[in-house]
Amino acid sequence: TKIYVNVNGVQDLAGNRNRAFDRYFETSADVFDTLAPSISSVTPADGAIDIAFLREVIINFSESLDANTINREHFAVYANGEKLSINVNRSADNRAVILNGAFPDAALISVVVANGVKDHSGNSASDFISLFTTADSQDVSRPSIIQQYPNNGGYNVSVDKNIVLYSSEPLNAASLSTAFHVSQNGILVPGSMNLSGNNQVITFVPDQAWLSDAIVAVFVDGTATDEAGNFIYDYEGSFRVAKDRAENQMSLTKISPIYNSENVPLNVVMEAMFDEPLDDASISGALYLVSDSSSIPVNISLIQNNQVLRISPVSPLLANTQYYTSVNVSSADGNTYSSTNVHFFTTGTVEDTVAPQVVSLSPSDGLSGVGINAKISLKYDEAINPVSIPLDGGISPLTPHSVSISSDNKQMTYVLHEPFPANQTVTINAPAVEDLSANTVIASSSTFSTATGLDTIPPQIIQTNPFYGATNVDLGSEVVVKFDEPIFPNDITNDSFYIYNASSGAKVPGDSSLSTDGTILTFVPDVPWVGDELFSIYISLTDLANNSVYFSSRFTTTINVDNTAPQVTGFSIKEGLTSVPTNTVLKVKFDEPIDALSVEGIKLFVGTVEVNLDSRNLSDDHRMVSLKLNKLLDANTSYAIQVDGVRDISGNVMSAAVVRNFTTGTGVDLVGPTILSFTPFLYADVASTQPLISVKYDERIDPLNLDGNVYLRNQTASSEDVNFDLSISSDGKTVSILPDSALLLNNEYQARFYGNISDLSGNTGNTKYLYLKVTADTTDVDAPIIENLGIIEGATDVSLNSRVRAAFNESVSPMCVNNSTVSLSRVSGNVSGDVSFDTVTSPEHNVIMFKPSADLEANTTYTLTLNGVCDLSGNQMPFDQSTFTTGVTADSTRPTVTSMTPAADSSNNPANTTITLAFDDVMDPTYFEAIAIRVDGVKVPGSFVINAARTEVVFTPDSDFTANSTVNVYVRMRDTAGNENNYFNRNFSIEP
Repeated sequence: TKIYVNVNGVQDLAGNRNRAFDRYFETSADVFDTLAPSISSVTPADGAIDIAFLREVIINFSESLDANTINREHFAVYANGEKLSINVNRSADNRAVILNGAFPDAALISVVVANGVKDHSGNSASDFISLFTTADSQDVSRPSIIQQYPNNGGYNVSVDKNIVLYSSEPLNAASLSTAFHVSQNGILVPGSMNLSGNNQVITFVPDQAWLSDAIVAVFVDGTATDEAGNFIYDYEGSFRVAKDRAENQMSLTKISPIYNSENVPLNVVMEAMFDEPLDDASISGALYLVSDSSSIPVNISLIQNNQVLRISPVSPLLANTQYYTSVNVSSADGNTYSSTNVHFFTTGTVEDTVAPQVVSLSPSDGLSGVGINAKISLKYDEAINPVSIPLDGGISPLTPHSVSISSDNKQMTYVLHEPFPANQTVTINAPAVEDLSANTVIASSSTFSTATGLDTIPPQIIQTNPFYGATNVDLGSEVVVKFDEPIFPNDITNDSFYIYNASSGAKVPGDSSLSTDGTILTFVPDVPWVGDELFSIYISLTDLANNSVYFSSRFTTTINVDNTAPQVTGFSIKEGLTSVPTNTVLKVKFDEPIDALSVEGIKLFVGTVEVNLDSRNLSDDHRMVSLKLNKLLDANTSYAIQVDGVRDISGNVMSAAVVRNFTTGTGVDLVGPTILSFTPFLYADVASTQPLISVKYDERIDPLNLDGNVYLRNQTASSEDVNFDLSISSDGKTVSILPDSALLLNNEYQARFYGNISDLSGNTGNTKYLYLKVTADTTDVDAPIIENLGIIEGATDVSLNSRVRAAFNESVSPMCVNNSTVSLSRVSGNVSGDVSFDTVTSPEHNVIMFKPSADLEANTTYTLTLNGVCDLSGNQMPFDQSTFTTGVTADSTRPTVTSMTPAADSSNNPANTTITLAFDDVMDPTYFEAIAIRVDGVKVPGSFVINAARTEVVFTPDSDFTANSTVNVYVRMRDTAGNENNYFNRNFSIEP
C-alpha cells in the first residue's frame, strides 16, 4: 500500500505557513517486520590498529533505524575505559550513524551500541562493541638537542672522543644529513654521522683525531625535522681538546686517604694518582708521625699503568695518631712533582680486614625498559679508595664515560657518553675497587634490558603515604613515596628528600631508603612524630636518565595511637548481582583512609585469571578506591573483586580478604536514572517529627555515590543542616533518609537529592527537591487506615469499566503505592492495570486508584488486595482485601443529583442544618473532596457520610452556619466507573 503524507497550512507562532510538504512511502505486502536491525560494518574496523587523525566513527546498519533511538543514550565511545563526549549524527536514510568527537592518540577505543536502538517496526538491535587503537599521530612539538657528550663547555677532552648528541624526539635521518656540522678551530671537520636509539642518538666519528688544545664546535641547524615534520630548534655546543702531554706540567689528581681524614684504619694503604705515568727509578715517598716527624717504615710501589704511587706501612700504625706523607716523583718524560707536609690523616683504633660490598647497583638487576641514556650508580657499605678506581673506570662493558664519587667515598656515579644498545639485555659488572686498607670489593653485577630509545620523560609520583592533607596520622607512621619509574639512588640526600616541621621549620632527623627496583622511597624518623603537628614533605630528585621531579606534600599527626585494621564498608556492586552493565564503575569503600601503596591488594578476577587493571584511583579522603580498566568489562562474564592486604595510613593490615562476585549482562548502560516516585510529596504537611524521606529510581543506584549528594536542611532556621541516617533498599533503587533526632514543630524542611547521584555505570540523573512541614510534635507510629472504598465490600452488578479506589485517613507514601502493594485479581490471576494517586481531587495523597488496562470481565468476582501500603513515616497498614462482583455492562452515563435538602434557593434554614444530596446512581465516596460547600467563597469544613446503597450523601458542618448567610453547594462527584455527575451548583440561605 502506498501511504501519502501531506502537510500544508501549518503555522508557527508568528503566523508563517509551512512550505508545502508532500511525501509517500509504501508498505510491504501483508508482511510484518520482525527482524532486528544488525550492524553490517564499522569504520574503523574492529581490531584495526594505529588509526591516525581520527575524526569520526561510522556504523552502518542493515536497515533504517528509528531516528528517536539514534542518540547518546544508545551510542557511546570509550577511550582507555573513559567515556568520551561525542556528537551522534545520521545519514538521510537513517542507515548510517556517524559518531564525531575528539579521539585521543595512542588509545584503545571502544565503540558501543546499546540494545535500545530500534528499526521503524520497534525491533531492537543487540548489544554491540567494536575495538580499535589510535596512532600517536598528533605530534606538533618541535624537537631539541637535550644533551651533548663531551659536555658543552667541557675541557681536557681526549683527542679520540666521539661526539654524541641526544634529541628529545626521534629525528628524520634524511633531514639531518645536511643540518649537522662539526668544526675544529673554525674549520669544518669530515667524519661519519649516524642515528641510533630510536633515531634519538646522533653519533659523530671524526676521520682523524682532534688537534691538541683545539676548540671543537657542533651545530644542528633548524632545517632538521622530527619524524612528524616539525623543525628542530637550532643547537650549538663546543668543548676544548686536551693539550699534548709534553705541554703540561705533571699534577696530582687523587690521593687516599683524603686530606685531614679521621678514623683511618690502622692498616691503611696510602695512594697517590698522577696524570701521567711515573718513572719507576725516580719515585720516593715517606710516612711521618706529626708529633715528632719520625719516619715510619713503608713499602713503595707503582700500580695502574705506573700512574699510582702506593705507600704501604710495614706494620700497623698507632691508634688515634696523626700522620702525614711526603712524595717526590718524576714522570717518564721528565716532569717532576714534590710534596712535603701537605697530606695529613688521623688513625682510628682498629684494622680493616673485611672486603667492602656493593649494597646498591643501579639500574637494578631484572629491570626492564631502561632508557638507553641511563646513568649507573653504586653504593658501598664503607668508604672506598677513590684512587683504586681503574683508569678506564673499571665498569664493564667498557664505554666512554665520566665518573664521580661522593664526599664520603661511599657512592659512585657513572655518566655514559655513549648510550646503551637499544632493546638489548645488558649486564654491568661493578669495578674492582678497594677500601682504604686495599681490601678488594666483593664482585657484583646487574642484568637489565633497555628500551628502544632515550628516556626524556620526567618521573611521576603516583602514590604517597601519608597522602596530601592527611590528618590523624599515627605517630609511628613511615613516609612512603611511590614513583612510576626508578629514581636515581645517588641523588637521594638530606637536601633532596626531607620532612620538616611546619611550625618550627626544622628538618626531621631520620633514615631514607630506596626499594630494590628504585620506585619506592621510604623515610623513617629517628623518633616518633610529634603529635598534633603539621609536617611537610619536600622532594627534588631525578630518574636514571637525569629527568627531574619536584614534589611537596603535607600531613598532620594525631595524638592517639591507631592499632585498628581497616575494614571494607561497601562495594558499588551487590554480592551475586547479575546483568551488571559492562561499563559499570567498580568501587570499594573502607572505614578509614588507606595507604595508597597497598591498593594493589585490590584485584579483579575472571575465575582464577587476574584481570589487568589500568589504575586504582583513590578518592573520598583515601577511603574509596575505583578500579579502572582500559576497556569495558566482557559481556556475560562472571567476575570477582578481591580485597586483601590493604593497609591504613598507620600500617595496620586488614585481617581477612573480602570478595565480591558479580556477573555482567549483554551490554552497556548509557541512560541515567529516572525518579519514579518520592515521599513525602511536594509541600506535604507531615504529622511526624521523624519522617522517612525517600526517592525511588527506575534502576540500581551506586550506593557509594550517595555521600555528599543528599541533604536535609531546616529552611526555617537559615538552611541549617540536619543530620540523618542514609540507607538504600535491597533492590538498590530506593534512597531514604531518616533524621537522627526529632524535627521541630511548624518548621519547614527541604530534602535535596542531587543529580550527581548515579547508577552503577556512572550515569547521572536529575536533582530532586522535597519540601515538607512538620505539623505534629510526635513520632508517627500509627499505620494508615482505609476510610472509604470506591466499591463497597461485597458489591454486585459493578460496571465493567469501573476503577477501584481507596481513601485513607492520612497521606500515604508514593514509595509504597505500586503494582506490588496494590493489586486487583480474579480466579485466573492478576488484572493488568496502572496504580496512581488522585492528586486532583485529593492533593494530600490520601486517595489511590487502580485503573484496569481493559474492561473487567462480566459476572466475575474480583479481589482488591492492599499489602504493604504505608504512610509518610513508613508505617505499613495491615494486609487488607475486599471483593466485588461485576455485572454485564459498562457504564458511560453521567449520574445526576436528583434532590438536595435543604431545597435549592430555600431560605430561613436553621444554622445547624445538614445537607443531603441524592443521586440516581451508585457513587464513589472517595470523591467526597469533589463536593464543595462554601459560604462567601470560603470552603466550610465538615464531614461526609454515604448511605449503604451509595446513592445518598449527607454533609454535616463542623460548626453551625453563620446566620443570614448564603450557602453554595457545588458537586462534581463521580460514580464507580469514573463518570462525573451532571453539573450541579445550588444555593440556600440561613435564617437571620
